[in-house]
Amino acid sequence: MITLRDKEINKLAAILKLPEDQLERLHSMRLLEEGKAIDILVKFEFARLKRTGLYNVKQITEALMKEYDISRGKVQNAIYDKRKAKYYCSKCGRIISRHRHLNYDVCESCAIESIEI
Repeated sequence: MITLRDKEINKLAAILKLPEDQLERLHSMRLLEEGKAIDILVKFEFARLKRTGLYNVKQITEALMKEYDISRGKVQNAIYDKRKAKYYCSKCGRIISRHRHLNYDVCESCAIESIEI
């Protein structure tokens, strides 16, 4: 599991233009989704390093993998926004599959409850 260190919280506060103490408080209350926070950091650092023109994509990816102790796939997902979309039941809010969302827009339980016998 990814955990944010003080160094990452400081960087994130600077990127988001929020006070560090506020972000630290949210982190201590476990209100920050650490995966998304790492995605923001990776995307920001990738863009910054790419602008310098000193490194290629592979080198930057390797450095980010090492810095944040994450896989190549996680780095690429953060850089290219490849996270899977989540779909929710329109009645109860449960997560449903893409197929279920496109065809029915409700989960199995809500579909069964709507049947009148």
